[in-house]
Amino acid sequence: MLRIMLAGIAAAVSALMPLHAAADSYPNKPISLVVGFAAGGGTDVLTRAFAQQLQDEIGVPVVVENRPGADSLLASQAIKSARPDGYTIYLATSTHAINPSLFSSAKFKVRDDVTPISMIGEVPVVIAISPTLPVKTLREFIDYAKAHDGQLNYATTASNTYLETAYMLRAAGLNLQRVPYKGAAPASVALMSGEVHLALSTVGHIAPLVESGKVRALAVTSAGRSTLMPDLPTASEAGMPDFMPNLSTANDAGMPNVTSSIWYALVAPPNVPADVVQRLNDSSRAVLKNPDFIARMAAMGVELHGSSPEGLGLFLSAEEAKWQKIVDDIGAKQ
Repeated sequence: MLRIMLAGIAAAVSALMPLHAAADSYPNKPISLVVGFAAGGGTDVLTRAFAQQLQDEIGVPVVVENRPGADSLLASQAIKSARPDGYTIYLATSTHAINPSLFSSAKFKVRDDVTPISMIGEVPVVIAISPTLPVKTLREFIDYAKAHDGQLNYATTASNTYLETAYMLRAAGLNLQRVPYKGAAPASVALMSGEVHLALSTVGHIAPLVESGKVRALAVTSAGRSTLMPDLPTASEAGMPDFMPNLSTANDAGMPNVTSSIWYALVAPPNVPADVVQRLNDSSRAVLKNPDFIARMAAMGVELHGSSPEGLGLFLSAEEAKWQKIVDDIGAKQ
């Protein structure tokens, strides 16, 4: 009996050794960086640029793994059950915080089912309108839409743009019809032609269209102005301080407020060893100081924000609460 017990203990210790050994010598093999969207899109471009710099900082190859589907829902669910050794990490976006509130089929929790590593940054969202409308400011648009109740429409391309626009319209007391599109490109074409009157999209996508006069920008929905479009006011400055609910707690220095931006953060499966998390955090924050990476992200309209793992954890919890409130308020649960 004693021999059997000792054998069982030895087997248990042996099973634990690879994870501890990996933590002690981490990293000693390639790291897989999962992204929940298809190759070629804006999130994929950012992820690959980040991966290229991260592998230089951390000393092993960082291989991007695209797991598209259901607005990143599939990737978020997969990371929950990945091995917690630091060799599978996840480039999470705003949809990671939205999906559990929006979809009954979601099988993960925003904060509890990941190990936070570091915030990467955010991209302000622009409130844009068709140039066919006779208005130039957000307040003028609100007044015009009220005067033409039910006659205007808006484009949506993903869960975040749908919820952001729906909440904005609810806060302003507007009645517009929703027209869903499969991506930002077809939605922008519709906006330029006047097929739709309102669309929310990232500053990096909208800026060239505004410069060429093809669409009209009214405001950014982030807490502060965009460095890519510094003359564009925030929604609050433009007369709509209640555009989004701000449920932010006091996060550590450098963290963005909880607001309506597309954000990017690095997370890992639950229960990754603390020393591995720290190594990934150090390397990630070094990437955010790299001049080449900074320049490339600036061209995309990405505002870089590093954070501690604890700060990111607070941010994820606040985002979870914010989107749950929005989904509940507008009755959008699917």
